[in-house]
Amino acid sequence: APAHLGVATAPPQFARTLGGTVGVGICGGIVTQRLFSAVQGIAHQGSPDLFPPGFIEKLGRNTEVLFQPEAKATLSHEVRGLLQLAVGDAVGVVFVTVVVVALLCLLACVLLPHDNPLSKG
Repeated sequence: APAHLGVATAPPQFARTLGGTVGVGICGGIVTQRLFSAVQGIAHQGSPDLFPPGFIEKLGRNTEVLFQPEAKATLSHEVRGLLQLAVGDAVGVVFVTVVVVALLCLLACVLLPHDNPLSKG
């Protein structure tokens, strides 16, 4: 009934909100971990002066450092190119993860029972 519309729509909205919150947290963690690992790999393979002093520590606390113009200006063109590849790789992993999870959710929806107990009687 229209009087129960709020009660009927609240659980799906709550599930979407919770799923979005958890999804953003997990995907953010994946991106951060992949970026930080890539930066550490670049630092270990190259010369020690590829990154300015304290850059990797700042990046470990906040990945936004990669996107700040003043921080990017301190990096060489070669390092910026490597970091762009690392960002692309990290975001690509997140997109693949989200597609797999979406397909699993679609499969779960398809496997739900099709009969509606409320329509009987």
